[in-house]
Amino acid sequence: MKKILRVTTRLNVGGPSKQILTLNPLFTGDKYKQIIVTGRVLDSEIEIELSNFEKVIKLDALRRGLNPINDLKVVLQLMLIIKKYQPDIIHTHLSKAWAVTTLARILTRSKSKSVHTFHGHILHSYFSNPVAKVLVFIQKILASFTDVLVAVNQIVGDDLIQKGIGNSSQFVVVQPGFDACLIIPKAIARSHLGLDSHGPVIGYIGRFEAIKRPDVLTEVVKISSELNTGIQFLVCGGGSLYSSFQESTRDHKVRYLGWTKNLTDFYSSIDLLILTSDNEGSPLAIIEAGLVGIPTLARNVGGVNSLIQNNFNGFLSGDTPADIFERLKEILLDTSFLQDVSRNVEMDFKMRFNANDFLQKYDAIYSG
Repeated sequence: MKKILRVTTRLNVGGPSKQILTLNPLFTGDKYKQIIVTGRVLDSEIEIELSNFEKVIKLDALRRGLNPINDLKVVLQLMLIIKKYQPDIIHTHLSKAWAVTTLARILTRSKSKSVHTFHGHILHSYFSNPVAKVLVFIQKILASFTDVLVAVNQIVGDDLIQKGIGNSSQFVVVQPGFDACLIIPKAIARSHLGLDSHGPVIGYIGRFEAIKRPDVLTEVVKISSELNTGIQFLVCGGGSLYSSFQESTRDHKVRYLGWTKNLTDFYSSIDLLILTSDNEGSPLAIIEAGLVGIPTLARNVGGVNSLIQNNFNGFLSGDTPADIFERLKEILLDTSFLQDVSRNVEMDFKMRFNANDFLQKYDAIYSG
């Protein structure tokens, strides 16, 4: 039996955690066992249910951002865990976990096979140019000490290789895969959430941080309201800009859910998902929505076009709020077109993003 040590910066509700959860069936037999090490979620986030995993070690000092004292403490704690557990494979998720775990692995002289999953990347739009250059340099070093680098799509992998982070022989592309969310009748879901039973509902789900451009979403909401379109917006998530978004859109047709672990009512209520980010890797929300026949309208950034083929299984728009609203209006005016795209995305995504393929590819990585 191979022993896997999985280290992630945090297990908040979101794409990386959902992929880690989807890997669970690999550890129910006698081929692999795992210990998960995780840090603390942000105050603006909620943590997934940790009882889903057999063994989880929480390190309070493992957090996002740079803190030399906390980071040194985490490295020492990880060194002890590595020495005691003697893993065959160390698999990291998220940049901070990758950095501290790599250092701990080097210091313990562990012979474990090392795997790191890029659930996206921070090469564009996250930091100023000088900071980005430093982070690229650090990730080049980390990649040189890592055996297998996993990218969630080819675009992310190509971007990283172009920056000199790893090489093509190290990279494996493993697209996310998981089971579709439970869906209930639309009228029932909307009544649960206090939404009008008739008329279009546009959904947004995710972090309210600068990279996600909630200011753009705010302007789309305002344009819709000013033109008295009757469009309702259903918003799920949280973050440092969530309260300011609420304040800016309070007088408009917006229903705020905050973070929730139960997404049945959310996806059952909406007709279309909207994404306004400046950068994305392989957005979980697009896949979740697509698996239940909800297409997404998104700006054409990052890895979005690896998921969305415009006007076939989703919709791409220009960058400005006016561009996005015009595209939104065009989509909602042609209901038969929207229905066709809805059918296409469900069929397409169930073939491309299924849990079985996802598990088989990670099984190959672990057993290779």
